Amino acid sequence: MIEHKREELPDGRAAAGLKVGLVPTGQYHAWQADMEARREQQRRQRENT
Repeated sequence: MIEHKREELPDGRAAAGLKVGLVPTGQYHAWQADMEARREQQRRQRENT
């Protein structure tokens, strides 16, 4: 449930990640692409069940 709610706020999550220093600015795009891939995988899993 928590993950789904976070998915609805990708911009806020990205800003929060950068704010607390979890994502170095140079790695932001790679991190963003990884999160997009995870969301897509989770979406497919929900459709398949």
